Amino acid sequence: MSDIYFASDHHLFHKNILHFKDDAGNPVRPFASLEEMHETLIENHNKVVKPSDIIYFGGDVAFSYGPELAALMARFNGKKRLLLGNHDVLKGTNLSTFFKKITLVRHFKEMNMWCSHIPMHKGSFRHKALYNLHGHTHQNDVLKEDGTPDPQYINFCLEKTDFTPVNFDWIKSKMIL
Repeated sequence: MSDIYFASDHHLFHKNILHFKDDAGNPVRPFASLEEMHETLIENHNKVVKPSDIIYFGGDVAFSYGPELAALMARFNGKKRLLLGNHDVLKGTNLSTFFKKITLVRHFKEMNMWCSHIPMHKGSFRHKALYNLHGHTHQNDVLKEDGTPDPQYINFCLEKTDFTPVNFDWIKSKMIL
């Protein structure tokens, strides 16, 4: 199963993300420019994802849909799938041309998990799976009422994975229930 990878919240061409800070005031994306961010994401991606591998982009792929996006997407290895994010636009853009499949969620029965962009409500996944692999929250985890990370939610945003796609082995290492 190590030939399936996951990465979420690329935010290609999103200039403002370079100014986002965490609770301590540190940048959540340690890049000096969009070009540096794009090149790092492509380099890290291609270090682990081979052209024959499946890669799930967990939404919020890009903030610009012109020819420059086509040039970047062509450089990412793998057979691309998209889990739509809240910032993804399909109508009137070329986004759908880069992905073999586009959906809102994906159930991985063999891993006992749902994969989605936005964290799912527990009532939505508990009866068919124990875990929710999600994006959207960037460096932040889904918390329980007591303020500790909820182990049923596994965040695969790039900020949580050293800006590198992860595979099922990484996900299994996060499954503690």
